Amino acid sequence: MLRTISTPLMLAFIAITGIFFSSDTCANSPLYEVTFKDTERNQVHITAYLPVSNDKFMMTDAGSMPNRWADFVNELNVYDEHGKQLNIEKISPREWKIQDLTTDWVTLDYNIDLSHDEFKWPGGIDGVAFQTEQGIFATGRALFIMSDDLDSPATVKIKTPEAWSTHTPWQSKEELSFVVKHNIELSESMIMVGDVNSFTLDSTDLNVEFVLAGTALIEKADVFKRRAQQLLAYYTSLMGGLPQIPNVNSDGKMLVIINEHSQNDGEVIGSHISMLMNPDAPASQQLINWFLYAHEFFHLWNGKTLKVESPHADWFKEGVTNYYTLKGLIQTGIIRKEAAFMVTNHLLYQRYLNDSGLGEISPSDAAVVNKDGHWGLVYGGGFFAGLALDVRIREKTTGEKSLDDVLRHLYINYSGEDTYYNNDDLQKIIADMGITSHAEIFRDHVLGTDKIEIAPIFRRYGFDATINEGQLIISDAEKKDQSVEELHASFFGKLSQ
Repeated sequence: MLRTISTPLMLAFIAITGIFFSSDTCANSPLYEVTFKDTERNQVHITAYLPVSNDKFMMTDAGSMPNRWADFVNELNVYDEHGKQLNIEKISPREWKIQDLTTDWVTLDYNIDLSHDEFKWPGGIDGVAFQTEQGIFATGRALFIMSDDLDSPATVKIKTPEAWSTHTPWQSKEELSFVVKHNIELSESMIMVGDVNSFTLDSTDLNVEFVLAGTALIEKADVFKRRAQQLLAYYTSLMGGLPQIPNVNSDGKMLVIINEHSQNDGEVIGSHISMLMNPDAPASQQLINWFLYAHEFFHLWNGKTLKVESPHADWFKEGVTNYYTLKGLIQTGIIRKEAAFMVTNHLLYQRYLNDSGLGEISPSDAAVVNKDGHWGLVYGGGFFAGLALDVRIREKTTGEKSLDDVLRHLYINYSGEDTYYNNDDLQKIIADMGITSHAEIFRDHVLGTDKIEIAPIFRRYGFDATINEGQLIISDAEKKDQSVEELHASFFGKLSQ
């Protein structure tokens, strides 16, 4: 999609709009100007004044398809500090080289075509850019061409129609002008502009702004806020503290942007969450909406505060997050236990049972092979492996330890910018509790391809559980041995001390 326009036409445009930044205001000060128009929602116009001493600039290599970001760049033109247009060469799918550069700073002028949602993305469109009836959503990785030389804070100025509101995670410099520390903060960000609503949590310790785009979602703003407060309290108590996310933006602000959409999906980028929700979906799908809501929220701890060394540990990042998503939803009263049984069967067990890799690929390898294509093994198999590990730890320590303690250990010892955990770390943490029999769960069901026998695990938790015609049927046992009461309560989210 990369196109150029004629030099005379561009120079005329420059004369009219004053595209170049004066040396008085911009010398040695990186600057982006991002323009959103209600009449041209299919594109975003960006002008950038950047240092490029190494002759190159690029888009981020983050995301499931990083080589695709530059496909949406149109009409890219580059000028030196004197207004002379420079020749550029595309040297890789996401990089350009400037020919015959004689100055250390250049001006980039380009458009981003907002047709990302017309293409299939492995993680869905919630992590790219798209337009809606309410406005425009975009991630930084979809918008910004960057320079390797950005070693000082940049200013980002945003222009929108007067009636639109603007929501970014960056520190405000002045109205619609923001400070961005570095390229990571720039690319791992989200922006929502348009006719939307927002609220913040009643907490002085965590700066989170929720942005709701869509009439039906806005009508439920009080529900979203109340449930976020409940989940925040539960997860903070579970982990022993608030999220500690490296490279968080200058203002320490996190964004949760929820767009009304026919799909239901969610993704965490940096310290921010993007979600798609269908408020008109049937009740069963609404349940999945709240499951996604809690799942993505917990990723601020298990996924961003705690980071995996490689996708081989994604079964823990995703599957165990699912496990604590259910616990959080039940413990906060957002769903009832019968709903938890339904999610366990219809979403987790069915996807696990019908995953094409079951018996052929391990949950640990599945995320490396094709994470989305083997959702059942990674998210479902990881859930059931976490369940099996939790009951094993609780039984072997007579209830003194649990999977809760594994997460707390990770939070204390593995939170940090350059700290990552892997499967060996997880096994060692459990072994240090004095347990050895967990090794067979890892050998057979995490690193191996053996199918997990799920019904017996639930029975050890004090449930009646059977597999009937491919369905996992779970219910409360009429009579439970006193010895399993604590186990039973733990499944519903009661935290170990």
